[in-house]
Amino acid sequence: QLKKQGIDATICVVCGRNEKLCDELNNKNWDEATAKTNKKKKRKRKLIRGFFRSKRIQKALDQAEMTDDQQNHEPGDVNVVGLGFVTRMAEYMVAADVLVSKAGPGTIAEAAAVGLPVMITSFLPGQEAGNVNIVLDGGFGDFCVDPDDIGKEVSCWLNDDELMEEMSLKS
Repeated sequence: QLKKQGIDATICVVCGRNEKLCDELNNKNWDEATAKTNKKKKRKRKLIRGFFRSKRIQKALDQAEMTDDQQNHEPGDVNVVGLGFVTRMAEYMVAADVLVSKAGPGTIAEAAAVGLPVMITSFLPGQEAGNVNIVLDGGFGDFCVDPDDIGKEVSCWLNDDELMEEMSLKS
């Protein structure tokens, strides 16, 4: 989605001690992988009951959906970098525009401390569910589990400077 929307990005995937995943990400032919998923799909958006996104984020998504068919972008330059165990996470967060992560409390707190919008992709039921509400109620991110929808929404955010600034200030 980033490439399709004309966004230049470096996606850093922190793999921890999972060296196999790190190697796989660094050696994958991403052009081939993204070509398979570039088939036009209708934006389907399902929220899990009990979680509600901010009106501002919903408005940006609705607007992006209306203009999706009308926009022709020069393809963006997107690089995926697998990182092993990272000891300087704060530096990566300060350099990032968006954090895509599970709903870990420490991670969300670190992101909020540096004004980083957050896309939550999963949570541990009972333990981290409340963290999703903190992000949604705070208006500094959203919750989505579908990889295609995550890509579409994060692309929408990155193409909307006003929304990014608003979410950053709310974090």
